Amino acid sequence: MSDVFAALFFALAIFSTSLHAQEIEENILISKSHSSLSEGVLLGDFSKLDPLKKPSENFDLLDWSLTLPTDLNKDKKADTIYEKSLDKGFNLKPFFYTADDGGLVFASPNVGAKTSKNTKYTRTELREMLRRGNGRIKTRGMTKNNWVFSNAHGSTKAKSGGVEGSLEGTLAINRVSTTGDEKKVGRVVIGQIHATDDEPIRLYYRKLPGNSKGAIYFAHEINDGDDIWINMIGSRSHTLSDPDDIVIADANDTEILNEDFETGYVDGEDLSTTYSSSAEATVRSIDSSINLVARMADTTTTADAELRLTTAALAEGSISTTLKLQAIAGFTATTGVDEDNTAYMSVYGGSASSSNLTGEIVFSNGAVKYRDANKDQQTIEGLTYADDTDIDVVLKWTATDYSVSIDGGTTFFGPYVAINTGTATETYQIRIGSSGKESAKELLADDIVIADETDSTVLNEDFETYVVGDDLSTTYSSSAEATVQQD
Repeated sequence: MSDVFAALFFALAIFSTSLHAQEIEENILISKSHSSLSEGVLLGDFSKLDPLKKPSENFDLLDWSLTLPTDLNKDKKADTIYEKSLDKGFNLKPFFYTADDGGLVFASPNVGAKTSKNTKYTRTELREMLRRGNGRIKTRGMTKNNWVFSNAHGSTKAKSGGVEGSLEGTLAINRVSTTGDEKKVGRVVIGQIHATDDEPIRLYYRKLPGNSKGAIYFAHEINDGDDIWINMIGSRSHTLSDPDDIVIADANDTEILNEDFETGYVDGEDLSTTYSSSAEATVRSIDSSINLVARMADTTTTADAELRLTTAALAEGSISTTLKLQAIAGFTATTGVDEDNTAYMSVYGGSASSSNLTGEIVFSNGAVKYRDANKDQQTIEGLTYADDTDIDVVLKWTATDYSVSIDGGTTFFGPYVAINTGTATETYQIRIGSSGKESAKELLADDIVIADETDSTVLNEDFETYVVGDDLSTTYSSSAEATVQQD
């Protein structure tokens, strides 16, 4: 692949993109993030996407051109919108516009204008333009507009706009074709790299009519040779089953074996009976409607019930989760023991001790409270919750204050002065009850996400990899009376 230029193309749906480029000359205007971003790091803050803004106001589009499935100027070719026009706010429904959630929508019909006579397919596609609107730089060939692979000659690297890189994005494929050629129906290219004479990678998503899930696979094109196809999730076959099934196909993509474990098996069956060399492989029934959560139930007087998590120290960040308070089925109060059904979510600068407490949100008898700088509980006026109802809690902190939300981050209350301002946060506690008392209610927690100041996820726990009854102190060592249960 030496001595070729390459360009990245990203089609259909992009919510965040990034490129890492090296050896870029100073006379080319490249955004700082693109020249310094480490591979594997995502750009963008989803919370800042504004559905009222144009695409270029939510995303840096100055280093992209846009191809559309339209021919507005009647030149018998697909229209192209270049960098500067794109950067000035171009949008065109229903092909390229801002979604209701602030994301960037790409749509392309099966029939429309194409880029050339030799092209089979329409497209709504962003094409990487390292020149960022500098019209003196040609778009094709070995120019500062395109990048090369690291095995290119040194002189070729010097002429290029960059050496290797990465493209990362968060995508949602919301609609695919449902009619047409059966070998192409439901299939769409969502990203690719173009080189001089071939395509090193062409990434596909495919969902067939009647399937509940889609497949992801890619093609590696070779000059004067057959494409190499790699299935990543599911199969590219036009007769494929849902991607959680095992499908083995031959060179013609004809199925040789298809195993979905639905027919002829019972829960717990040993698969070595069917597949003789298998070991410790059994059939397990999974109900996709079941949701597993953490359950904290303070049923003893020795301590409260808590789930305690830790991360590396974070000077700023957030923790979010869905909480629910509900009565413990069959609870019987212990004579002479007081009851405490108060629930808490707390963050600490260091270990979970009172002296390290940074911020805390409190749920007590329908009222929502916060802990002030003197560690006293203060009611947040106008903020309430109800038992047996999901509470989407977010607590975010800085070095000096913290804010709280119970609607998933749409509305925040605060900021309140941080209790402990001397140490970065590293311990997180979700608990109910108190020592010496018992609770008639249990606290459920699900979908816990801890993020740093750039909103990058540091810890993500949805409890779906556990089984009902698992003791969470095995995973989170300082937890107590915290188990996994079905919601």
